[in-house]
Amino acid sequence: MKTLKHCSIHFLSLTFLLCGSLASGQDASQAGPKKPRTLEDYQPRTLKEIVAMKPDPKDLRDKQDRLVVTADDLPSRVRVTYTGSTRLIPQFKKEATRQWARLYAGSIEHYTEPYQSEMLFREGGVGYWLAVQKNSRLSKKELRKGEALNLYLTRVGAAIVRDNYDWTLLVEDFRDAETSRRAVEIKFREMQFRKPPLVELVFDVVLRNERAQPRWFLLPSNLNPEKTGIPIKGGVDTLEVFAPRGKGRVIIGHFLGTGGFQALLLPAHAEIHLRALPISYWGDVPDSLQVEVIVAKRLMIAGESARTWFQVNPMCSTKADIAETASGQTAMPHSRHTRDNKEVTPFIDEDLRLELQVPLKDTGREPRP
Repeated sequence: MKTLKHCSIHFLSLTFLLCGSLASGQDASQAGPKKPRTLEDYQPRTLKEIVAMKPDPKDLRDKQDRLVVTADDLPSRVRVTYTGSTRLIPQFKKEATRQWARLYAGSIEHYTEPYQSEMLFREGGVGYWLAVQKNSRLSKKELRKGEALNLYLTRVGAAIVRDNYDWTLLVEDFRDAETSRRAVEIKFREMQFRKPPLVELVFDVVLRNERAQPRWFLLPSNLNPEKTGIPIKGGVDTLEVFAPRGKGRVIIGHFLGTGGFQALLLPAHAEIHLRALPISYWGDVPDSLQVEVIVAKRLMIAGESARTWFQVNPMCSTKADIAETASGQTAMPHSRHTRDNKEVTPFIDEDLRLELQVPLKDTGREPRP
């Protein structure tokens, strides 16, 4: 989230306009004591999702349309990486916090006094500056750089430059992410050598959807030293559907092509265990492998929802534990090809991108034939 230079230039006039004459919308009658939140009140989201949001048309703006203050503070839980970098909070964010507190919190100092600085966090390789409280463990730098955290934050307003909104986000609490359930867990199980240079790696995988809506989980189907996840370039031309047996229902779609991947659709609050998921690897197997997984809100193939390609309901059970590999006799009599058998680029409405470092134990390697 980049600081907008135009905001600091016009800060003095902006402050006067906001204090003297806010645009029509919600009024200050909403200010007053609020019921304390619990951690369950913070909904799981991503920073990418939050910063891309537009304000509600009813939210208050200054007359010059440079700052908006929102009544919907959107309590959110996000998973980030701690960097330890800090800076003073920009003036426009101070003003957004002050105006929001004046209108909706009933106590200006309760918000303006603690939030004097921002800290840089990373999500999916992108940096975001978030306001942190001056007496918290975050501001005291008691954490390790690179540590994964769950932040509990709210939004109060945004600076406006044309159609861009730079949101002011206040971190109210945090937890070590290791104490929370991860969206994806991958553990190496064994490897089976095929015709060189092909090796089949077998993993135990846990997928968790803590969102309130279904999500697609996309895993790579094959890897090599240059490719660690879902290809950015390339397309798919065929879908093969598998239903490995076990406790619960799991449907795995293998999309084939230069941009191929494996796809599973999980319902809200689901947890799926795959005890023997194969991923092909081309080349000399390293001691440790980075595996990329994408969690998506939508998946479209050739302009159609990926659901229609399965010809069966692809939704997995809320709870499932599968011990059989998705191959051979577990294959379903369902496959589909593009009309002209040419590859098409899938549309992936990304919610979360995870990069997992997975150790490959030497003891699991079989001798080459």
